[in-house]
Amino acid sequence: MFYLKNNSIALLVGIFIVISLASILSAPRGAVYITGHAASGDSYTTFNLSEEVSILVTGAVNFGAGRVDINASNAILDSGLGSYDYHFTNISADVGNMPSKRFSPMVFDSDRGVFVMYGGLLWGVGVFNDTWEFNYSSKTWTHVTSADSSADGVPGEDGLLFNAIAYDSSAKKTIIFGGQDGVGTRFNDTWAYNGINWTKMNPDNYPPERIYSTMIFDSNRNVSVLFGGKDGGPFDETWEYNYSADNWTQIDPDTSPSARTSAGMTFDSKTNKVILFGGQDASNDYLNDTWEYDGTDWTDVTTGAAPSARIAGIFYDPLRDRVLLQLGGDSVGFPTDIWDYDPSTHLWHRIYDTNLIPAVGAVNFDTKNNVTVFFFGTNSVFTAANYTNETWVFNYSAAGGNANGSWFVYKDYFFIENDGTVNISVNFSANKNANKFIGGTSPSFKIKGIVDESNACPDLNTAYADVPNSTETPGVLCPLLQFAQDKDIFDVATKLVVPSDIIAGDKSATITFSAAKV
Repeated sequence: MFYLKNNSIALLVGIFIVISLASILSAPRGAVYITGHAASGDSYTTFNLSEEVSILVTGAVNFGAGRVDINASNAILDSGLGSYDYHFTNISADVGNMPSKRFSPMVFDSDRGVFVMYGGLLWGVGVFNDTWEFNYSSKTWTHVTSADSSADGVPGEDGLLFNAIAYDSSAKKTIIFGGQDGVGTRFNDTWAYNGINWTKMNPDNYPPERIYSTMIFDSNRNVSVLFGGKDGGPFDETWEYNYSADNWTQIDPDTSPSARTSAGMTFDSKTNKVILFGGQDASNDYLNDTWEYDGTDWTDVTTGAAPSARIAGIFYDPLRDRVLLQLGGDSVGFPTDIWDYDPSTHLWHRIYDTNLIPAVGAVNFDTKNNVTVFFFGTNSVFTAANYTNETWVFNYSAAGGNANGSWFVYKDYFFIENDGTVNISVNFSANKNANKFIGGTSPSFKIKGIVDESNACPDLNTAYADVPNSTETPGVLCPLLQFAQDKDIFDVATKLVVPSDIIAGDKSATITFSAAKV
């Protein structure tokens, strides 16, 4: 997605709907816009604002080189649904042996293809010091250690909770820092796990002891980045750990997120930035700001709609280039919604609402199978009776029949905003209608507007309408998009019906939005 903006009107345009394994989409950079208020010498066409303001914006919808399985029924791809055939499945019956009930962090070892979980808490009962691994491919939990597993023992001999954990893909080690044991002692120890034994590291410099800090591995610079946590009050410190040098370094950025605990943090391997969301501040208030860290400085990228203030895990999905936010906890209880974040636009979208009992626990993303695995901790008040040890999986697929295993659908929009000086109408057309774009028997190519703001586009028609091609009369998407409010914005979703008898090959169409003063 990208902004097209000047001092008259702004449009945010998104590329969405389908990603094919054969052809990962990127936003087109050749978009054209024409608007008034062009300064002398600019290459734009200038209009008299008392008569007309026009904008021309185009964005492509691209199928890549995939095709729908001829044995499948019609695939309905709807960017407006978000929950479109996402799956949240309890696989406990298939797993068999599992860890005992507990709340514990979990990390994914991408080299061995297993999740690693250490220690944890069963409220009112005790704290654990054992190591478990989960292999999604075989649906198997393995109890690796139950006590000392090397000369160094294990992190927190009396159990460990509230520690930070990350997987260092360069060293091929799981790294643990800090935490608290079962008798209340807090640590600033650093431990490394190679899949067999835990080894206590011996850095010359290290962060002060703390709990509730967050750590993620930056695979571009080969360091583990740690932020926040508390020992008494919360920290706003940024630290980096280099395993090969066995050294911690405190970073002194010009800008930093406020002091907090339990922030969600992940690493975006496409932009090579650490992304942080939410947490709790010194007053125990929940936060919902979003930050990015490039190895030198933090940048506040909070914009638009966002998940409610909470503590929650966030994880990067490299296949879709999205950050997933999973459930979490807030001042009310346990939210049941799942969001994703587009690092290219800094926008969050709600993609799923569960019908499960809300819960928090161990969760992380499997980059080999492209699924999120949950080991649930507690589903209500923090008492032992409310803990569970179920294993759940969250993934996504196209509905209406399998699409040859290559289509992935997620909620995303064109965002259209008027921050100009006149009210406008917004019309739309495309260079191809459904028959030319998709083909097959009874295809469909439709769009609709979705109002996110009460004062934006009050006459918006929210029913799906066929996309007319450029030789037909343009469709009216919004007859009156006002400019007087702070943010007059609406979303445009696309719905495609892809018949099972379409011909394989590249398929793309370009939607054109035009705007005129009203």
